[in-house]
Amino acid sequence: MPLPKWAGEGGARFTPSDTGAGSFRHIEGLGGHEIKSAKTGFGWEEDEIPDVYYAQVQHYMKVTGLPWFVVSVYILDDESLHHYKRVTE
Repeated sequence: MPLPKWAGEGGARFTPSDTGAGSFRHIEGLGGHEIKSAKTGFGWEEDEIPDVYYAQVQHYMKVTGLPWFVVSVYILDDESLHHYKRVTE
């Protein structure tokens, strides 16, 4: 099964954010943050995250009623940090 495209037209979306200091845009209100680590970057693309984490965040948002979540992943092989945000509109 292909991974979902998260940056899309209308509805809810995930979008990548730069990892530099001050580059993450401010989001108003209460939200959540899920932090992951991975050996390789497999499944973590420019605008996609693995299906299992997508489902996990969708579940958290539904149960808590939070309007947004940030998913961060630290890739061990290349020692890089990536952030993705999920916002309902």
